[in-house]
Amino acid sequence: GINAEYMGLMATNHFYNYGYDSSNPQENFGQPISFSSLWRYEAGRRTTEAWLSYNMPIGTLEMQRLLQTVTEGITVHSIITYPNKKSFAVAVADIKPLGWHAPYLSWTTFQWQDLFL
Repeated sequence: GINAEYMGLMATNHFYNYGYDSSNPQENFGQPISFSSLWRYEAGRRTTEAWLSYNMPIGTLEMQRLLQTVTEGITVHSIITYPNKKSFAVAVADIKPLGWHAPYLSWTTFQWQDLFL
């Protein structure tokens, strides 16, 4: 089985943004899901499954690598949460003409309490 200490969650906002119909999961609002969306999700899923199948510890560097794997060049921001530490890290894209690649840039960590002073 999978070591619960290393369980994680990979989520996407794609279907929240672009629609989802559980009776036809290969479409968004009646349109086929783009190849780009499918391969990025699949690449992330396969990477996560490989790590979990070998009980590999998944830390910040692995999460950054995962987010780099699934970026498309229009990734404005990337977020890694640390629920047990009550903090999160954010990478924000710079404005470059060749695309936005947030997960490849610098990351800043924030404490949740700092947001709600």
